[in-house]
Amino acid sequence: MKTIYNFIKNAVENERLAHSYLMLQTKPEISSRFINDISQLLLDAQKEMINKAFIAERLIINPNEKGVIEKKEIEKILGFAKLKPIFSAKRLVIIQSAHLLTLPAANNLLKIIEEPPVHLIFFLLSHRIELLPLTILSRCVVLREINQKTAPALEKTAIFHKKVLGSNLNELFILAEDLSKKNKETIIELLSDWLGLLGSSLKDNGANKRCKKTIFQIYYIKQTKTILETTHANLKLVLERLFLKLGKHG
Repeated sequence: MKTIYNFIKNAVENERLAHSYLMLQTKPEISSRFINDISQLLLDAQKEMINKAFIAERLIINPNEKGVIEKKEIEKILGFAKLKPIFSAKRLVIIQSAHLLTLPAANNLLKIIEEPPVHLIFFLLSHRIELLPLTILSRCVVLREINQKTAPALEKTAIFHKKVLGSNLNELFILAEDLSKKNKETIIELLSDWLGLLGSSLKDNGANKRCKKTIFQIYYIKQTKTILETTHANLKLVLERLFLKLGKHG
């Protein structure tokens, strides 16, 4: 988590905080200590006021007993957002397991994230980026922890991404055929890494032309991953379709 902590710390020190962050977790669990450390940075409260800031200026949204985050949970943010901070510089909304937002809840959250009060910051956490609505994803600065294990995988995925976007039609068919010879689990893992890579490249400027291309790419990769996870579709044909779609939006 050190990479993300240092990124946020640098943003605070340089007064370049975004309104919305999405942290991609490698596993579902995350320590309360890390949440508190990040909260302290984002709230930017004086040390003697931090405990009061945690109580008054921080709202943590968790999945309910049904295992989802419903609209009524997001509606709590509306009242919270109207109040200005007293014990810190900002007010902070943390949404755990953001991929569990229902569609009505996601739509409600989008309305707030699109035009948030200047004093409000969102920090979303998720280990399933492929389940997040693209409208939410495109408005967040995506944070991904980089370590000795993930860095080589990300580098390999980045090379593969460039290869797909830079190949001609014949090369794409060959690439799809070669990849289809691997087992389905390996391909799904590659697609997950690919989603993480593209998600990390998104910023909170959803109108940016490059950002729109990335959103289209994420959409088609998510779609392909879902097909592979839920059907017995022909791997080669599914991959050919994906690569052709990405070629149009590269």
